[in-house]
Amino acid sequence: MSVIARLRHDANPSHPYLDTPDFAYDQWLGLLGKYELPIGSVSGRPRVAVIGAGASGLCAAYELQRAGCAVSVFEADMQAGGRCASTPFQPGEPDLAELGAMRFPPSEFTLDYYFRHFRLTDENGIAGLPDFPDPGVVPTWVSYGGDNQVWQPGQPCPAGFEVVANGWDAFNKEGLSSQGGTQLQSPASITRALQAGDVALATRYWQDYLDEFGQISFYSFLYAVFTGHSRFDIPGGKAWSFADFDRFGALGLGSGGFGPLYPIGFNDIFRLLPNGLESAQKLFQPGIRQLPLAFAAALGEQCDWHYATPIDRIERAGATFTLHSGSARFTAYDRVIVATTTRAMEMGCNLSDERSLLSDEARQAIRRTHIVSSVKVAARIRKFWRDDPQAVRCLITDDALHQVYTLDYGAADTAVCFLSYTWDDDAVKQQALGVAQPGGAIDKVALYESLRAMLMASGSEPLRQWAEHLRPYGNPQQAVLFVEWQSSPYFNGGFKLAQPGQDPYVQAMFYDFQKAGSPDDTGVYLAGDCISWTSGWVEGALQAGLNAAAGVLYSLGGQLNPDQRGMTPLQINAERFCYFGSGVRVGQAGSRTDCAVTG
Repeated sequence: MSVIARLRHDANPSHPYLDTPDFAYDQWLGLLGKYELPIGSVSGRPRVAVIGAGASGLCAAYELQRAGCAVSVFEADMQAGGRCASTPFQPGEPDLAELGAMRFPPSEFTLDYYFRHFRLTDENGIAGLPDFPDPGVVPTWVSYGGDNQVWQPGQPCPAGFEVVANGWDAFNKEGLSSQGGTQLQSPASITRALQAGDVALATRYWQDYLDEFGQISFYSFLYAVFTGHSRFDIPGGKAWSFADFDRFGALGLGSGGFGPLYPIGFNDIFRLLPNGLESAQKLFQPGIRQLPLAFAAALGEQCDWHYATPIDRIERAGATFTLHSGSARFTAYDRVIVATTTRAMEMGCNLSDERSLLSDEARQAIRRTHIVSSVKVAARIRKFWRDDPQAVRCLITDDALHQVYTLDYGAADTAVCFLSYTWDDDAVKQQALGVAQPGGAIDKVALYESLRAMLMASGSEPLRQWAEHLRPYGNPQQAVLFVEWQSSPYFNGGFKLAQPGQDPYVQAMFYDFQKAGSPDDTGVYLAGDCISWTSGWVEGALQAGLNAAAGVLYSLGGQLNPDQRGMTPLQINAERFCYFGSGVRVGQAGSRTDCAVTG
């Protein structure tokens, strides 16, 4: 996912993420890598089953095998990847559609580590990749309220969006003040505290936001802060009108409208800023599926592979576990990692129904946490800008398309067009456009052409001419690719974006691995980006995979190799932040939700 993509700053040095300010995963891996050490070691070749061959599951499998485990990987699909879903239009040709993750900022530090580790990039890592052609990075059509304009690179924002752009930029750089005095530090200040390793300062800054806005939606935050209905001065000095909110909801600031995401919790949108996930986003031309494929190649024949094997039940059998796939049974695993979406955990593996496998807290979190719907439709097109570098490459609009991207994967004459990428309500709306009759399957070509026809009917001759460039190249059945993650078997949704009040659920899932070696250790561990603080980004998937691997090793009696401060993921302070109420903790010790409500 990408939001507010136009408001960028230069890539910053590696730093911990907002919710784990005391631990930097990439710095841990980097230190161990210098000495060619795995993340830990265990004796006896214990057997570990990993369900899900996406980035998270295969990261865990790779690190566990290096540490001495005998690993079996179970994957419902015929190939590795998960939502690292790079899909070629023609085998052996460079054009592909990133049907899952597609933007990669340099602040995905763990991803950057593995890119370099597997030599998927040069020594410059993500920072050396070409820019993702976001709106405002390349010449962009902006169509709003029937008016059309071209937004050129270097312009701070499209005409008419000054109030929204100035206000958001002021918030990002200056934070929130009252009568001229700073009350809540800016996202940029939090990033600087994380970079400086000032854990106490970063903790206080983030907890202040959690206390103030942690239980409300992103829209409620915007309305309170940018209309003057809060105790803070309005960032940028000018109140947003209804028209400004409509612009922000319809078009955002360079990546499509926020309207479908207005109900999402403030916390999940805010996290993008201090974590740098909206900064200098890059395009990985080989396709992000190369990362799970690199993990798979490194695991090699030493790993026990089970493709096209969806697991529908995990059964505890004494001290070991049996996995069921239809009538097939796979037995005697010492530990199990489930690295799927939380919807698949609940609806596919039935993980949330079995009390012996997870705590009540984790099971409830799997059921309750919001997963967004997501639709992408792409086509192979002629590279119409090949001889005209100034050609318009993108579109953001207030109609059903929302945004159009054109991407260059290095083919001489062809390129890729994402005619739309939408979430939640807008994704369901677009899904309906491709259904020819009630109960029928989606016709991907009909959907693509329906969306393109909207552009052709816009009433603007320049836009109609531009839409002609977006015709599928060659056989439409081969030239159009489509995904609706909410209806995709074994996924059942796109990624996690928590609604207001759901952060304690994410906390329960993300830190579930720290039960390792305790009386609460069930032997089943969670992974996957949906349980992370940064779902929708490969970084979140990798962090969750490393957590699960660390938990499994410790649970099996193994040793973990620490970072320069003697820390591993098991020492991350899971109770550092209070995600419900205020930062003053009351009640039974260890309860993540017992926080005093102050003010």
